[in-house]
Amino acid sequence: MRLCDRVKSLREGGHLEALQTGTSGRNSRLDEIQAAVLRVKLRYLAEWNLKRLSFANMYFDELARVGSGLMLPHANRVRNARYHLFVVQHEKP
Repeated sequence: MRLCDRVKSLREGGHLEALQTGTSGRNSRLDEIQAAVLRVKLRYLAEWNLKRLSFANMYFDELARVGSGLMLPHANRVRNARYHLFVVQHEKP
């Protein structure tokens, strides 16, 4: 596939022709302003992930003291987890 054709295909969500997918593509609607903001925020991503991990570890430690019935996000703390959500459930709905 020529580079030009590949780029056009990716732009169209991977479609070569209507409803015929040749490759995986995306249809993201990221405008220039969002891209500019995210480009700046990307510098802080590693720091923010470390903070999230720190908070998650604190939650794990403190919630372990609460007692039974709680279901935490992971039975074992996952090394590369980002914990953008820390969902705690209880066995009783």
